[in-house]
Amino acid sequence: MNIWEFDKLVLFIAFVIPGFVSIKAYEILIPSNARDTSKQIIDAIAYSCINYALLSWFILEIEEINLSNSFPWLYKTFYVFVLLIFPIIWVIIWKWIR
Repeated sequence: MNIWEFDKLVLFIAFVIPGFVSIKAYEILIPSNARDTSKQIIDAIAYSCINYALLSWFILEIEEINLSNSFPWLYKTFYVFVLLIFPIIWVIIWKWIR
């Protein structure tokens, strides 16, 4: 089983990167004890799933209107926001709520 195959790499990016962005943003905003990154993989996947759950309505709408064909740059920008920006926004909202 090669982990560098395209489909496995896409799954890794989709379900780990947003969670790690959230974890690192949280550690920057609210300093705490540093934990080993290898032990945070389950947390990262869970935070990514929460990110997708909160954005599911927007993601479904973007996919339904087929934005990738009409405006590919806007489609890519949207997914950059989903993967990198919204996880930081959720941390800021969580900090504000707490």
